[in-house]
Amino acid sequence: MADAPPPDIPGYDVERELGHGGFADVFLYRQRLPSRLVAVKVLRQTASSPTDRAQFEDEANRMAMLSSHPGIVTIYEVGVSADDRPYISMEYCPHDHFGRIVRAHPLTTSRALEVGIKVAAAVETAHRAGILHRDVKPANVLLTTYGEPALTDFGIAGGIGAEAAAASQGVSIPFAAPEVLNGSTDGDALSDVYSLGATVYALLAGRAPFSTGEQMSEAEAIQRVLHAPLPPTGRADVPPSLERVLAHALARDPANRYDSAAAFGRALQGIEAELGLAQTPLRITEATSAPPPAPDLDDDDSTRFRAVQRVDPDAPARPAVPPVPDRPPSGAAPAAPPWRVEEALPADGGLGDRTIHRGSAARADHDAPAATDDTGADSGRRPWGRIVLLAASGLVVVGGVAALLSAVGGEAEPPGTTTPPDTSPLVVSGVPGRPDDVTITVDDAGGQLVTWSTPGAEDGDTYQVFFTDGPEGLAGESRTTAEPELRIEEEEAVCLTVEAIRGGRVSAASTEVCTP
Repeated sequence: MADAPPPDIPGYDVERELGHGGFADVFLYRQRLPSRLVAVKVLRQTASSPTDRAQFEDEANRMAMLSSHPGIVTIYEVGVSADDRPYISMEYCPHDHFGRIVRAHPLTTSRALEVGIKVAAAVETAHRAGILHRDVKPANVLLTTYGEPALTDFGIAGGIGAEAAAASQGVSIPFAAPEVLNGSTDGDALSDVYSLGATVYALLAGRAPFSTGEQMSEAEAIQRVLHAPLPPTGRADVPPSLERVLAHALARDPANRYDSAAAFGRALQGIEAELGLAQTPLRITEATSAPPPAPDLDDDDSTRFRAVQRVDPDAPARPAVPPVPDRPPSGAAPAAPPWRVEEALPADGGLGDRTIHRGSAARADHDAPAATDDTGADSGRRPWGRIVLLAASGLVVVGGVAALLSAVGGEAEPPGTTTPPDTSPLVVSGVPGRPDDVTITVDDAGGQLVTWSTPGAEDGDTYQVFFTDGPEGLAGESRTTAEPELRIEEEEAVCLTVEAIRGGRVSAASTEVCTP
């Protein structure tokens, strides 16, 4: 039960409590006008000073910039109640969050890919607006009335003054990046990429990546994230290529991860293509502060106000007449859509909504600190960092035009002739070739040298070597190099694959090779 009763908010009537945690309580209200059910998150930390309120409003405005994205929960209103408690009125999602959903029934591979791509697009859109999430996990991905995933909890509690920010800094250990857990950083875009990878892993496995299914102290859980090898999802229907994509996103060294949430989303799209699935669009938009053009009030085509027409659901249907679109002026370019669609290829498994105070989470390094008491919460927050990301370019789609040429008067083939099939490999602009001729040579010093070649290699290409098997501490890990070779000091036999990376785009993995 919530520590405090729901506040009295003008224009809203309380229905019931929906949930609570260490930082905020969530209540179901009915908004009077327009009449609808809304979820209202009420922060426990008060915003009593003008500075606190100004910072809260600034962060709320940044969050509102994102709320029209289809993968982000819509924000309706923010404010401060009469008793100085900040609140957020948002879209009410009546279904369980994905943390509870996958704990009972992990998603199919196709559904996990779809959800992962849509959440990756939401995170990338936030990053391009200068907003970090810092708490991406299944419990923060809600399911809307229409069955769509929607990311919530963008850290608004971090905007309530310095003291509140220190108290509200939270972390969800099973989904937090190693550099966050060991105190190297409070989080950045690559930390969000890690949490995205952990979330998709959990959608498939029904547990967090390093969960054992047994009760662990916070210190033990941190040590597993920092040092334990990444186990596979354990599902026969998850292809090895998807296991590699997850391992890439979950690399302990941030430099070895995908360089953006968009790159991770495109990698998931590549798996969809590999499996012959319909491709999920990666909807990403750039933040803009430019106001829309003012309407022309004298325009004869402007919308006129009229009364709302009531529809009789039992009346016989009339045939619909589709509207005829106006022809654009000669030479005018069509209006751009608001979204850019990138079409390129006891133990709960860590899936609860527990977000703990940073002060209660052990800052772990090689010497594990003593276990601390759990502090349950569902919406830990801290101020967002300001980040600048470079947008990765879209993939060029290549298609045939022979039929179109024939239809518009192009020269057609004479009857009775056939065109021999084009057996040359398809080259898609921007995507590096698949590494081949991978060789492992054991040298006299006891180490091993891995070499390979890549068709169409370009300056600036980097390479990711993923160890599919090997000694403890190496199996399941990956290493990045700027040269088409990698020396490893380990003497034990290893198995590995190699991927080429160019501008955030990842090639298909090479054939697996092992130490001879």
